[in-house]
Amino acid sequence: MSAAKPTYPHPLLDATATGVVITRSSAARVALGAGRSDFFVAAQRRGRRPVLVTSSDAVLSDSLVRVLQESGGAWGVAEGDTAWDGLTGRRLRIPEAADRRPALGPEDLHPSFLEPDPAAQAFRVRFSAARRHRNALETILGGDIETLAEATAGVLPVGWGPHEPSGSPWNRGALTTHAREAGQPTRYLVAGPRAAHEMHGSIAVHRTRHGIEELSELVVALGDEADPDLPPRVSAVAGALAALAPGIPLFASAFADPGRADLFRAPRMPRPGWPLALLIGAPGVRALDVDVNALAARHAGILLGTRRIPSLLIDLTDRDPVTAWAHLRSLADDLGPERLTAASPVLSGLLFGGATR
Repeated sequence: MSAAKPTYPHPLLDATATGVVITRSSAARVALGAGRSDFFVAAQRRGRRPVLVTSSDAVLSDSLVRVLQESGGAWGVAEGDTAWDGLTGRRLRIPEAADRRPALGPEDLHPSFLEPDPAAQAFRVRFSAARRHRNALETILGGDIETLAEATAGVLPVGWGPHEPSGSPWNRGALTTHAREAGQPTRYLVAGPRAAHEMHGSIAVHRTRHGIEELSELVVALGDEADPDLPPRVSAVAGALAALAPGIPLFASAFADPGRADLFRAPRMPRPGWPLALLIGAPGVRALDVDVNALAARHAGILLGTRRIPSLLIDLTDRDPVTAWAHLRSLADDLGPERLTAASPVLSGLLFGGATR
């Protein structure tokens, strides 16, 4: 007779169901604290699907939403005697039943999910950048996120850490040492100063046969969409990607991501984003094995770097969302999904899957 499997022990565990572990929060702002981060890690290790239950007034940090999605988890939202899935909007009998199944039609959506978020909104930009480093002692991580932060918000990060709040003072050397000693795929959260432009980011590090791959993400609130100073800030987004080119990244992208100015996520239908700029760095051009001059001519691209080590910048900041998506789809179709996936699965996901959130 086999021994019974141990129960799921965790201080944040509130209930269980078949294959599901449930944690509740009564906080108005729910972030990826140390305990909650550990809860999701433990759920994945035990093959359980985590469900976070909150009230309809609660908002989640961007980092928490990401981990919730990556762990296969769901967000159950309770409002009076009704409930819905905070990520998909599907009506639920009880919030604990959230499973991220999409709504079958408009009538399947909870009406509160369709209501506008009353909080202050902003034009936000979501940057991604991928770089491959040699596995060498002189390799220092964090340069891309510094470049993007300074070029877009005029400031540098102030903190980093494995969870929120990111309590360690920003130090690229210390972050690199920690990643090297971890010896496994690791993600660090990066905090910006409480400045005019709210921002936060993350750095994911893992080893590949090419060495060390660093994937940086940064979300920056550029300001209110009615702000007359916003257009030049948006136009400068492509320049932020161009500033990465001398460091020879694999690729970088920027997507408009309109939403809350505080960078949190409410249990409401998010507004769709659209592409603003794409940089295919010299290693990406080489991996794609394309005629970069012909590609630039066909897609109104800008060649950067040298003839021997070219990068390609696609600037879509002056396009409306529909035209920008059409332009990016045309580029993606020209390159082809197989070639893109072979060169970079992350880039392929961005081009063919969009900046989903």
